[in-house]
Amino acid sequence: MSFYFLTALREQNPTAAITIITRTIYKDLFEYLPLDLKVIEVGRSTNSYWHRLLEIFSLRSFFPDPPDIYYALPPSLSSAITGWFIGAKKRIGMRGQSYYLRALFLNQLTKQLDPDRTSSHRAYEYLALLNWPRRSLPVITLKKQQLWADLAAGTGTQTIVININSEASSRRMPSEQWLSLLEIFKQSAYRILLIGSAKEEKHVQCLLDLLPKNHNFTIENHAGKTSIARLVEILSQASLMISNDSGPAHLSAILGTPTIVFFGAGDTNSTAPLNPKNAQIHIFSDHNLACAPCLKNNCKFASDNNQHLACLKNISMEDVARKIREFLLR
Repeated sequence: MSFYFLTALREQNPTAAITIITRTIYKDLFEYLPLDLKVIEVGRSTNSYWHRLLEIFSLRSFFPDPPDIYYALPPSLSSAITGWFIGAKKRIGMRGQSYYLRALFLNQLTKQLDPDRTSSHRAYEYLALLNWPRRSLPVITLKKQQLWADLAAGTGTQTIVININSEASSRRMPSEQWLSLLEIFKQSAYRILLIGSAKEEKHVQCLLDLLPKNHNFTIENHAGKTSIARLVEILSQASLMISNDSGPAHLSAILGTPTIVFFGAGDTNSTAPLNPKNAQIHIFSDHNLACAPCLKNNCKFASDNNQHLACLKNISMEDVARKIREFLLR
């Protein structure tokens, strides 16, 4: 979602020096934006409050001259503190978590989006920080597209990418449903690629271990073996991406790949994958539940098997199968 913000920021400031602070796992993504960005990475290997403070302190050395403007995109207290600590003269952010504390570190806080805005999606919230005058999103252009065309050349087989991972357990569809979904591809000629980071490799392998040994489809485990650059190449050539609510789902949508996403705890109005130029994005969720969307990292019904992850368990695999056929036959 920050891609739209950064594209608009560069459009408004064609000659400015723009530096972004991002987590290490996302760093390589920004190489695909032709926006002349300087990228500073922070590890965030732990959620420890003290670890975050140490990271913020370390950022000071990257800014010998205080920035003129700092935008705090995450609605967190730590993102507000960062702008203050590096000495930014103007510090802009949304009202978010710990609002009154954030107000101590930011000197310009935006209110809710104007009534004439068409969406409360996070991408529009970010653009509101720039007083973006248009109702449409800026057009994202990615570099190195000429390198992607040869990825699947000559294979003659449609590739389906599946991502069963997400950082929060409340956003991960249970394995039983993924197994039901994979049944859809029995005796098909599709090439199925499972993706994931190194830390998600074990989770992906656990699902593969549950498959019957005589399954009749081609499935490959690429978890832990795929760089960001390779992921971009794979998704750009895929016939379909099927994913939990996660970063790869957003990337797939931006690349224009037909994308099916399963939403659990997340708010689809705020953080669903977004690309007005990609008509083939479909979100599955059950937000008719009283607890949905809960926005929690862990389902509060962990001890109740009937209600645990009901927002994901209630998704009909028959409906998913119909949407898969629709996307693949277009």
